[in-house]
Amino acid sequence: AKTGKTVPEEVVKMIFSNISSIYQFHAHFFLPELQKRMEDWSRTPRIGDVIQKLAPFLKMYGEYVKNFDKAVELITLWSEKSPPFQDLIADIQKRKVCANLTLQHHMLEPVQRIPRYELLLKDYIRKLPPESP
Repeated sequence: AKTGKTVPEEVVKMIFSNISSIYQFHAHFFLPELQKRMEDWSRTPRIGDVIQKLAPFLKMYGEYVKNFDKAVELITLWSEKSPPFQDLIADIQKRKVCANLTLQHHMLEPVQRIPRYELLLKDYIRKLPPESP
């Protein structure tokens, strides 16, 4: 099957890997759990239990990260091979929401997220009072 006859659907799936699952996890589980905790911070001033409960799901990033280089290669290959694909990517990148950044740049954000979480958690732990559990 082709998506708009620009690129085969299986290529689109290889480019975007499991990003939809990662997005769904964040939108429907991780973010709501953290928001709920922040709203109840005065009663329960901690996030470690939330992170610990949801940490197994962060393994989804492994598949995305492993696929990243191949995805970037596919974007380059299909941009060279298919002018309609190149035009589609250019049109998407011109959108205000893309902030003049390339598709590859946006695709790198999930790759950088786990190390960013690690740094934030280390900073959080460093700032905890000594008597914190």
